[in-house]
Amino acid sequence: ALPIYGRGVPDEESERLPFFIEIIKSFTEEIVAAACGEDVVMDKMKVRLFTKVRNEFNRWQRVLDKSTLQFNSMINEEVAAFERIHRGRELLGFINYKTFEAIIKMQINKLEEPALASLKRVTNVVQQSFSEIAAEHFLYLRNLYKAAKNNIECTRKTQEEEAEKMIKTQFKMERLVHSQDKLYGAELLSIRNEVAQSDDTAQIGRA
Repeated sequence: ALPIYGRGVPDEESERLPFFIEIIKSFTEEIVAAACGEDVVMDKMKVRLFTKVRNEFNRWQRVLDKSTLQFNSMINEEVAAFERIHRGRELLGFINYKTFEAIIKMQINKLEEPALASLKRVTNVVQQSFSEIAAEHFLYLRNLYKAAKNNIECTRKTQEEEAEKMIKTQFKMERLVHSQDKLYGAELLSIRNEVAQSDDTAQIGRA
């Protein structure tokens, strides 16, 4: 704060209020800029908050991609095992719905803990970045620095708890395995078109 605002808090009472208004305004503007990805980073070694958060979401996307591959492999294995051992009146390529439902729920359960861990990492990154901004503005103004850090911590805790509730609610909903007719119908039509196109190509080849 002293390097930014000169010699520190003015001695004159009439000058103190404008000084504190300006320093708090500057702090608030930098917080908003960081949250919007518009902060000015002078240090080439410093990573923007937006970039850090994006990296965490990319990390979460890799977890989802890996889960998708595992699920596809598991489904193929289950279908093959079902056809060898348990298939009754079911058509080839289909498994018992209860088995399918159990696989889906198991895969969803595996994602809940990584999702909450990702939330923790993101909130920690945001809190750390905001605390660094507070230090730049208020480090030599102990009361303001302490108040800013407390507010940042309280806000992080409140919003993290709300986000955690939302994530857990979403996972509860995802465990209610179902497929909307419109979505299922679109996928089924797409597969039928692919099969029909393959048959047409095969017939042309034979001709």
